[in-house]
Amino acid sequence: MNFKEQHIDELLHACKKQDQKAQMELYQRYHKNTYHAAYGILKNRDDAMVAMQEAFITAFQHLDQYSGVGSFGGWLRKIVVRKSIETYHQNKKLIHNDQLENKLDFSETQKEFETSFPELHPATLENALNQIHERYQLVLKLY
Repeated sequence: MNFKEQHIDELLHACKKQDQKAQMELYQRYHKNTYHAAYGILKNRDDAMVAMQEAFITAFQHLDQYSGVGSFGGWLRKIVVRKSIETYHQNKKLIHNDQLENKLDFSETQKEFETSFPELHPATLENALNQIHERYQLVLKLY
């Protein structure tokens, strides 16, 4: 059966019956938008791909929870955003642990940077970031 021309409701009905061709068509219709939503949060291609794939898996597993109110794309986007935020927080924990290990060990380039730009000392920047709301910290750190 060709799903390319089918209405989204018919496509979702086929996906609920575990039709793999219908699932592939649904993926083809929405993968670009979901990837861009994930990338907007994570700013990393690989992490965005992982979050997008996990979101599709979750969506396929819980299609029966989609009530039909609102667009399917909006429902899927919520899942992608949640998965992206989860991935961000997991990465944040990993980065924080890595930063703690690296702070004990200053390289020559680190010392050169500190002497060349004393007003941009990493500890000063870190303290300034810690004083602002976590959402703004996220934006600045991702930037």
